[in-house]
Amino acid sequence: MQKISLRFSKREPSCVIDISKSPLLKYLDLKDANFLDEEFDSIVSKYPLLENLSVSRCNFLEKVIISSIQLKKLKFVNCSSLKDIDIDTPNLVSFYYKGNSVPKSSINAPCSGDVRFENEGARNTRWFLYVKDFLGVNQIEDLFITLKSEKVMMDEEPYDIDDVNKELPELPLGNLYFRLDWLCFEA
Repeated sequence: MQKISLRFSKREPSCVIDISKSPLLKYLDLKDANFLDEEFDSIVSKYPLLENLSVSRCNFLEKVIISSIQLKKLKFVNCSSLKDIDIDTPNLVSFYYKGNSVPKSSINAPCSGDVRFENEGARNTRWFLYVKDFLGVNQIEDLFITLKSEKVMMDEEPYDIDDVNKELPELPLGNLYFRLDWLCFEA
């Protein structure tokens, strides 16, 4: 088996699934798993050929350590407790992170492909500085930042796109792409 997607239901009781018999696994997708850090590290370390790892809504993870020569794509989506990511992946070409807070990081990954950050909450100069710290000094070919907001318009000043530029520190990258998803409505 080369691909496994595990989606856990919050309504159903947990069950034990032994996926250790799949040493050739290349793609692992985990959603809503209640793993602790040590359990997650143990699972991921069993697959030396893993090329694609996607982790979504695994809200018990706080510190993740990933060391892999083969890993090419890494994705974290809404892991609300994640505070630290330690990445040692020399062949990483794609990294995606969606969350309102940016974890601390230690990255040994050239990631010459694309890096994506998506934020649906408060963002200010500090958020952009956290992104810069997360990226470190790695030279990135393409950085994609998606900012989402639902804003109630009540005789407020319109949002000035230049405010984002003022808040954005100098980042180590080639091309920067912004996507703004704004939903404005009157109260």
